[in-house]
Amino acid sequence: MSNGSVRTEVLRRDNHRCQICGTKGTKKNRLTMHHKVYRRNGGTFSVDNLITYCRKCHDKFHEEHG
Repeated sequence: MSNGSVRTEVLRRDNHRCQICGTKGTKKNRLTMHHKVYRRNGGTFSVDNLITYCRKCHDKFHEEHG
């Protein structure tokens, strides 16, 4: 599965919403993919290892958790 189709599948699974705050993705509020297990720790770019976050929640997550 290509990265584009993985992204599409994750967005579909997560109903095109941030899984932290519930915000729906828009052109102004683009959704991002977050690795549950970081790639540096062996995580993969797979549907099971990705979750949808809005940019604000993604940035906040990394500020708090590194």
